[in-house]
Amino acid sequence: MNEKLLQYLWNFKVFTHFDFTDTNGDSVEILDFGRWNTDSGPDFLMAKIKTKNIILAGNIELHVKSSDWIFHQHSKDPAYQNIILHVVFQNDVDIKDFADRNIPTLELKDYIDRNVFRNMKIF
Repeated sequence: MNEKLLQYLWNFKVFTHFDFTDTNGDSVEILDFGRWNTDSGPDFLMAKIKTKNIILAGNIELHVKSSDWIFHQHSKDPAYQNIILHVVFQNDVDIKDFADRNIPTLELKDYIDRNVFRNMKIF
């Protein structure tokens, strides 16, 4: 798994189902998956989600592992201050910045059919 593949799956909505829940068990409805950003900054721009009966508009950042947020030092970068959702393949660590700002993390590994990776050495 790499970030480009994860972005592709997100952009083309290659999921087994869409009844997403975040890592805290709260429902996350994706109203708009956003526009794939191929430049610097967050991966998907102008997205909309609904969680806890609140609609949020902003940007979505994707990572293979949640700890990549720390590794890439996004917390220090103003371009990442309008994140409304952190999407990861694997949630390997909780991010304090997100907890403090009530930004949900969506772990995708159980929403992707493993047959997608049949010809890849991922699982």
